Amino acid sequence: MIVVEYPVALVLKGWHLLLTALGIGPDQSWLISLVLLVITIRALLLPLYYRQIRSGRILANLRPQIRALEATYANRHDPASRKELMAKRKELQKENNYSMADGCMPIFVLLPVIMGLYRLLIRIARPSEGLQAAHEGFGPLSSADIDSFLRAEFAGVPLPAYFRMPVDQLQFLGTTRADVLHVVLPMAIFASIFTTSNWAYTMRRNLRTLDYGSGAARFMMKFMWLIGPMIMLSPFLVSFGGPGPVAILVYWVCNNLWTTTQAVAVQKYLDHTMPYTDEFHEFTRTEKQKLVDRRREVKRAKRVFNEREMNRARLLQQGGPAEAIKEESARERAELDRLINGPKLAKKQRRLERRRQIAAARAHKKAASASSTPPATPAPQAETVNNQVARPEKTRPEETQPEKKRRFPGRQARLEDFKRVPSGGKKNSGRHRA
Repeated sequence: MIVVEYPVALVLKGWHLLLTALGIGPDQSWLISLVLLVITIRALLLPLYYRQIRSGRILANLRPQIRALEATYANRHDPASRKELMAKRKELQKENNYSMADGCMPIFVLLPVIMGLYRLLIRIARPSEGLQAAHEGFGPLSSADIDSFLRAEFAGVPLPAYFRMPVDQLQFLGTTRADVLHVVLPMAIFASIFTTSNWAYTMRRNLRTLDYGSGAARFMMKFMWLIGPMIMLSPFLVSFGGPGPVAILVYWVCNNLWTTTQAVAVQKYLDHTMPYTDEFHEFTRTEKQKLVDRRREVKRAKRVFNEREMNRARLLQQGGPAEAIKEESARERAELDRLINGPKLAKKQRRLERRRQIAAARAHKKAASASSTPPATPAPQAETVNNQVARPEKTRPEETQPEKKRRFPGRQARLEDFKRVPSGGKKNSGRHRA
């Protein structure tokens, strides 16, 4: 993140120098520089955001054609058919100027920059060496800049102050907990309003373009609904439950206000320049109706099954045929399970069939390559003596054998002398000489 924090700090420093040159106080110019920093960073990232939203809209308009193409190849799982499907899909996307990088890459640029901006503010507003100690500079921001930033105020409250700050530090900054509460509470309310508004508008747009035929898309929509209350309460949790400085709340309000305005403006612009097609709306309505009808069918089947189970329980109590009743119950339960898990079973069956065809294609290719390979020449058989294979001697010509070097010439000489002693005799040593 340091790679991102340095450029962000440079932009903040540039705005501070410009505002100071215009005659604004060096301490209070940090507050305006903070707001201008958010606007600058968001404005620079606006083209990437536009390309991301535009790419998603193009892909949504292509959804009916892609589904029709996939339905054509639904029962063809061999590698050649899969490659042909991928080639046609890429060709269709290329004809409509869709780029996968436009939908994936912006998020990898947006998140580091936004996180770098947040970490920079945390680093400045809550220095690791403490408020009363000498502060170290960071990148283009000198120690004097950090001291000046810590003296900046918003509505009479210093920017590094937060609600749970110890009393001695609040006294050092020249404020009280009540004064901090009068600033933090309205800022948290505005941050919650803007954050929730942005989330609600995004959910509304996603609900209009939801792919009802995709289980993953429906799961993500449910997950987004679940985290909605957490998004609404997060500004209050940061402001009153953790060390959320006033500078972070100022950033939060400005950033979410910009994000909400940007989302509405870009979507309204694309509604005029690149509206959703009638084919897309008809396809979405059809897929939604299929999902609703299936859920109703499952619900009705469960109700009928439960009623019949109660009737079978009464028959058992009255002494009815137990075996027949149990068989009937098991059969109807299996039918209900097939109805509930029908799409999952069909998807699993298609996956197994695709694997089987891929394995068959690989085996056929391996067999074809083996048949086209010429047979290997058999090696000459060695002569046998008494039904035993005689190993050929590996010899070299006398003149070609290199002379072995003796690593220990003295030891080799003594060994040769020992071998020349006749059997049964002993070599006289120096201790047994006459």
